[in-house]
Amino acid sequence: MALALTACGSDPSTGVAPMDVATQDEPLPRPPGDAGDVAAPGTDVGSEAGAIDTSSAQDVVEPEDVLELEDVVAPVDAGPPPVDVVAPVDVVAPVDAGPPAVDVVAPRDAGPPPVDVVSLPRDAGPPPVDVVSLPRVTGVPRIDATLKAAMRAVYLRGQAAGLRAAVFAKIGDSITESQSFLTDFGPASGTPSWNLGSYTAFEPTRAYFDATLVDAVHSSFDRPSLAAVTGWTAGHCLEDGAALLRQELTTLRPAVAVVMFGSADVEVTELATYRANLTRVVQIILAANVIPLLSTIPDRTDSPTTVALGPSFVAAVREVAAAQRVPLVDYWAALQPLPGRGVSEDHVHPSLYRLPGGGPEAAYFTPAALAYGYNVRNLLTLATLAHVRAVVFHDGPADP
Repeated sequence: MALALTACGSDPSTGVAPMDVATQDEPLPRPPGDAGDVAAPGTDVGSEAGAIDTSSAQDVVEPEDVLELEDVVAPVDAGPPPVDVVAPVDVVAPVDAGPPAVDVVAPRDAGPPPVDVVSLPRDAGPPPVDVVSLPRVTGVPRIDATLKAAMRAVYLRGQAAGLRAAVFAKIGDSITESQSFLTDFGPASGTPSWNLGSYTAFEPTRAYFDATLVDAVHSSFDRPSLAAVTGWTAGHCLEDGAALLRQELTTLRPAVAVVMFGSADVEVTELATYRANLTRVVQIILAANVIPLLSTIPDRTDSPTTVALGPSFVAAVREVAAAQRVPLVDYWAALQPLPGRGVSEDHVHPSLYRLPGGGPEAAYFTPAALAYGYNVRNLLTLATLAHVRAVVFHDGPADP
């Protein structure tokens, strides 16, 4: 289904203009292949059930090398013909979906539940979701019948192999590693703070993915990922046979992986190499029977080079998603109506909403907050998870 987001400017009731605030992100660029950029593997806290086959030939493609045509990794045979999954970029107002359906299940034993500022019950179960009730959000993947069939096959194979439907992995660079990306929804963030605004229909999905702990204290939202590292290019992700990516998938046993690379690639990687590396990352995830949700990147405007090359890297993400027949999360499209196209004053990382007189709030979806890049990414990711859960997990209606 085609979805769209309305992003407003500053909140007129406060008189505070949109501002960019410093995030905890480090600058993205760094020399490719720098061993110091790769985090050491953490403790495997996953279940002992169903380990994923992580054997692979060498996957490393050095970012600075230009691939010849014959060196480009061939797409996997994913079944049906390529699907155009580029989401429409029309911006429409959110529909009034009314109160969301809430599924009541036994609470997990994890101490006091996170504070939900919209005061909705938790949902830890997998009942069907009424896709018609979900608000329209720009950039959510279009999952037509062909793409649905391909992704449902991946999902069912994963479930048969012991993967966990209520778990997702985060794969990427500093924009994914950032504490501003999804962590406010998790149980280990102290007192979680979020405000779903007019998007309360996504509360069952938020609660569903938060209800499964992936270690002693974290859900998928706030667990630090082994495969989300500041400065990483897609090539860095493939180093040592993509060891950290494979370990993350084995540890979490997720049904879905949120993937975004490119912001660090723009200055240091040839376009053909980037496309091949991103293709290989997607293929490794698919081979593990995990659904990749492949995201376009924000504009990067810190140099003439990044301004000139950025659009071609966005186009490459769309090409890889279509060729590999995976859902495309069009974050770039969702950012275009925002002040500064949703990018902070460093011209690299997304901007972040700050409450008037208060601190930063990345999980606020009020009109004022949705003028900022991280807030939009958090909404878009939650909306995408809800859409995949409805259409793929629960065999709901495909998008026209």
